[in-house]
Amino acid sequence: MSVPDSEFCAPSSLGLWLELASLGTLLIFLLRQRRINRSMAEASDQDGVTAADFSAIIDGLDRGTKAHPMSPDDLKILLYADLEKFGFPANEIASVEIGVECHHEAKLLRSLAKLHVEKQELQARRRREKTSRIASCIALPTAPARPAAQ
Repeated sequence: MSVPDSEFCAPSSLGLWLELASLGTLLIFLLRQRRINRSMAEASDQDGVTAADFSAIIDGLDRGTKAHPMSPDDLKILLYADLEKFGFPANEIASVEIGVECHHEAKLLRSLAKLHVEKQELQARRRREKTSRIASCIALPTAPARPAAQ
């Protein structure tokens, strides 16, 4: 059925204005929601003050020599002394944590983990071989063959 001259097919200016108004309302709502989300995120950031807000990473400190490396405790004492020289007294510093590079130790730990895996594989192979040898040694007795009936 074709009804090209009916009124519901013709666009009305009121319908277009209502669509534009609803689109505008949606856009205003989304912009308002974005502003609210940003302000709430900022407020929660300000409420949750952590040590990361007041921390610093200092790189390139003297670590001793390879022959005589310094322990983290010795490095901490030296760092407190250096910070005191720059005007940061020890009683005003909340905490100092020393992180040292340990590439060599990490490499050794990875090698040790590989050796543990190899050990477990060898133990499993030995158990498997042992059980197969035991199974082959224990043969079930077979019944004697009966003479064929004539």
